[in-house]
Amino acid sequence: MLSASDDVLAHMFASLTLENGTGSPNDDLLPLIAEKAISEEAREDVLKHLLGWAKRAIDKHVEKKQPPILTWEDFHKQLVGSAKKFDRSENVLASTPADVSQAEIDKELRGRTYVRQLEAVTCEEGDLVRAVNDFLRSAVDRTTWSERGDVIEGSFGEFEDGLERAWQSQKTRLEIEQKAAVEEDRGRLLYANCSGLQMRLQGMDVPAYFVPGSYHTLADTLRVGWHPRYREVFAPTGFSGAAANDQDEMGSDTPAGTHRPSTSSPGAAGAGGDVIDEGDGA
Repeated sequence: MLSASDDVLAHMFASLTLENGTGSPNDDLLPLIAEKAISEEAREDVLKHLLGWAKRAIDKHVEKKQPPILTWEDFHKQLVGSAKKFDRSENVLASTPADVSQAEIDKELRGRTYVRQLEAVTCEEGDLVRAVNDFLRSAVDRTTWSERGDVIEGSFGEFEDGLERAWQSQKTRLEIEQKAAVEEDRGRLLYANCSGLQMRLQGMDVPAYFVPGSYHTLADTLRVGWHPRYREVFAPTGFSGAAANDQDEMGSDTPAGTHRPSTSSPGAAGAGGDVIDEGDGA
């Protein structure tokens, strides 16, 4: 065959196409992964999985002295499976970048009702600062998700209702199981249990700080509380949730250049959806 003329050889290889890659599997294959509607953040992980799977599958074929051929059906199963595992962009609400200044933290610590609620059950200073960060960051998220259309307004209310139901359930459970505990200890345990809950907003996962931050929104208006007698503890002192906070806002000076994110959700700060209790219970 090799002695045949060029004209004969040209007819023999008329349907042959030679393609050369760049030498980098990532550079060659990433554009193909992108065509499958996989988010940019997940493409590298999906590709790494597929390359690893292909190598292992080919090695097994070689070991068994079988042709190193991968079927389209097997490849497609791996592609779909890895996309579901790594590309969760449609199932997760991304957190909004937010820088919380020390001035904002100090202002919240001075007079917010949700902070007083934590102090009533003798939470430590670190817990108070974390609560402020969670409260402000969750407020920013609610505004951003609503403005972008990621979450419709009614879903925030449903989420809030779910949080309140979960709180009531945990509270009742503690009243039964922890009767002998002092009130402050029961309050901290209730707060810890509620903060550890995982809840979905409009069927989507939320950042870890969003549930406790939303609970602080409810605690700020005394819709929920941590001390077993929180309404009795706060009402005589003039704390009445939002009204007390509004008064504090009017009576305190905001440092120049400081911007505090809005703490009111476009439709509320909710709590519905699915609840996964990861705590140890009471």
